[in-house]
Amino acid sequence: RVMIAMALACKPSLLIADEPTTALDVTIQAQILDLLKELQEELDLAILLITHDLGVVAGFCSRINVMYMGQIVESGSVDEIFHTAAHPYTQGLLRSVPLPRQDHKERFPAIPGNVPDPFDLPSGCSFGPRCDQYEDDLCNRPGRVMIFELGQNHHARCYKIGSGTSRGTG
Repeated sequence: RVMIAMALACKPSLLIADEPTTALDVTIQAQILDLLKELQEELDLAILLITHDLGVVAGFCSRINVMYMGQIVESGSVDEIFHTAAHPYTQGLLRSVPLPRQDHKERFPAIPGNVPDPFDLPSGCSFGPRCDQYEDDLCNRPGRVMIFELGQNHHARCYKIGSGTSRGTG
């Protein structure tokens, strides 16, 4: 709370909250998120929430930017991302979240492979070596992967989406 107060002392129009609920028990986490929502409304404040906690994202955010290796790979509303995720990395993240009714005897699905060395990225798509939809001739193009529009405010950075062959979740 002290850190939030210090951050707001200069009356910013944007608050960058980097993992504000990490290592907090669920009660304190809820209090911090409620406080941030309250401050957002009172001060007409934009909040950029940086987190790995998809539960927090679902309950707090209106829009999501999913990043992989320093690039936004998918951007959209919470509803679009959670219900019609298009990028294979976003799909993998969502599959790895434990659900209340899930059979816990099975291992949680994990995204295969390892994160590449940021100083020695693969050519083409940086997620390519871990992607279950990877096609060498399509995904291994040199240069940065283009962003493709999926809807008015839903975009993803994936050659498979641009070619119309991606297996979406929606």
